Amino acid sequence: MRNKISIRRLQISDYAAYVNFQEILSRFHYETMPELWARMPAPQSTHGGLLARLDDPDRRLFVATIDNVACGYIDCKIAKIDQGGRRMPRLGVCIHHLSVDYGYRRMGVAQRLIQEVEDWAREIGAKCLELTVFEGNEDALKMYERVGFQTEKRTMIRSIEPYKV
Repeated sequence: MRNKISIRRLQISDYAAYVNFQEILSRFHYETMPELWARMPAPQSTHGGLLARLDDPDRRLFVATIDNVACGYIDCKIAKIDQGGRRMPRLGVCIHHLSVDYGYRRMGVAQRLIQEVEDWAREIGAKCLELTVFEGNEDALKMYERVGFQTEKRTMIRSIEPYKV
């Protein structure tokens, strides 16, 4: 039997779970791309930082629970998506963070969180959802594609090695 996933707005009382999700994200980024991400020795999120996010009228944080246990969260914000040039700007919702506890992956938690964000986006008249995912994060890429995200643009970088004489 599949456990029922419930979604609700994240609250300050969810602070410990929020810190856990931030640690999961930090650990993943550091372990997969140590050249880009610093190791975080302690949670960088504070009650004040979370309160500021919760008080932002353009931002929503949702938490997923199974059997009253927080198992995932998503942080998103209303954004005017304007890529310049001849492209028309549009109102969208940018997903900044999505994290699912390791023990609850592949159970539909991320999909339900994204659906909650999409429902909110429709309510406010947004035309799209947008997010950034790093190359190499294959599980996330597959999941995002499975729920309908498409690559719109790709940002590429080239490292510059020190000049050798």
